[in-house]
Amino acid sequence: MKVKITHRSVYHKIAQIEIDVPVPKDAEFDEIQEWIIENEDTWVDKIDYELNEQEFDFGNGMDDDDNHWTDNNENSEWRIDAVRETMLGKMPTGGHL
Repeated sequence: MKVKITHRSVYHKIAQIEIDVPVPKDAEFDEIQEWIIENEDTWVDKIDYELNEQEFDFGNGMDDDDNHWTDNNENSEWRIDAVRETMLGKMPTGGHL
């Protein structure tokens, strides 16, 4: 009798860069997201380079406390996170790219 033994191990990389987005400090998330999408050519090579420099970590990366990953069924996830100034003070904002 032949028996098939299968092992699945998941590894991931996470890269993070910071860029300057020329929008007002109180800009809404949609304004920030729009600028980033329209100006992808100004930052995409930087994040690709950073990703290549990272080591693989065991697991799917969903337990990374520094990020707000939500798409655990996807192979890749892009997020943007920022702190915007409001009348109530500094407020975090972010979402998917």
